Amino acid sequence: MKIIFINRFFYPDMSATSQMLSDQAFALAEYGREIVVITSRHGYSDRTERYPAREKIDGVTVHRVPTSSFGRFRLFGRALDCASFLLTSGWHLLVLVRPGDIVVAKTGAMTEIG
Repeated sequence: MKIIFINRFFYPDMSATSQMLSDQAFALAEYGREIVVITSRHGYSDRTERYPAREKIDGVTVHRVPTSSFGRFRLFGRALDCASFLLTSGWHLLVLVRPGDIVVAKTGAMTEIG
């Protein structure tokens, strides 16, 4: 059984949700849990930042999905970024999840628009 987290941002990104999820994921991996994170390849502050598509960091398997990168400064672009993340992360989740796995998704992805 693995725990799969879904969040738009993850380590090494320094956004608040990234830091909270990273702390939790690394702590659970330290206790021997199998942890998988599905996240975006883009950084929160710098939309040109590109992280590797796959890597293992401190026992956590990270799958970074491609998304649009319009940035957070325009409402429509931000909405497209959120929608593209939901679509691509959903597809990855369907491929990765197995019976008995636990899925934890950040709720309110669209609240980042407001």
